[in-house]
Amino acid sequence: MKLVNQLTTADDGNPETQLQQIDKLEKNAFIHAASARYSSLVKANPGNKALLKSYILFLLKYGFDEEAKAAWKF
Repeated sequence: MKLVNQLTTADDGNPETQLQQIDKLEKNAFIHAASARYSSLVKANPGNKALLKSYILFLLKYGFDEEAKAAWKF
């Protein structure tokens, strides 16, 4: 967890910054941490269909099929 915190900065609430942090986590193979942050970001921005679609594609890319189905219904 300490390494994950070192890779990311403080959460400023800006979706663009949060997506950059998710990208950093993904590139460093912290897929579960990236997924958790992505989920939180989607929940905080429920009307953003592009973000939801991106999150679903992320989940499918890493084999989280059930989570992707659940997110689609979200």
